[in-house]
Amino acid sequence: MNSDQWNRLSDWHNAWLDADEDGRARLRVQLTGTQPDLVPYADDLLAAGSPDDFLETPAFVLAAPALRVNGGAV
Repeated sequence: MNSDQWNRLSDWHNAWLDADEDGRARLRVQLTGTQPDLVPYADDLLAAGSPDDFLETPAFVLAAPALRVNGGAV
């Protein structure tokens, strides 16, 4: 992906994040019709999930079982 494609995809994705459900559908249709080269990249971004989902579970909670040594005694 070149820098022009990255900038267009970034602009599209930011607009998509700000849009409501209907707006997101329109943006998807618009991208497919005007910039089909970006569709696979957009699909990858959307499949990755929302930024709100990032580290939904705190890292220390996920790591706690691995940190436990000798029944909790360090």
